[in-house]
Amino acid sequence: MSHWVYAPVLRHTETNEHILNLAGNVWDLRSAKESQDTIILQLARYPDGSKDYEIKITPRTETAIVNGTPHPLTKLAEVLDAITPPLAHISVEKFTPNLIRC
Repeated sequence: MSHWVYAPVLRHTETNEHILNLAGNVWDLRSAKESQDTIILQLARYPDGSKDYEIKITPRTETAIVNGTPHPLTKLAEVLDAITPPLAHISVEKFTPNLIRC
């Protein structure tokens, strides 16, 4: 059995650099919106999906707030991976249907 996991990828439109790349990870994008200079993502960890995590990313200051706690943007993937231990039996194929450009 397979399921779609919508892993978010954020890319800076001028430099083409990745701000965030969770492709191939176990995070499923539930929603995304912009608010002034902040990108707000709602993510759920696959396959559980019972809890959403709010991520507020501010590219200009290179910070990310995960459930109210600030972190350097460069450490965001590590912070997300530390929320719950990875599941050894889950394999996520790289699939990125939506790019949010900032």
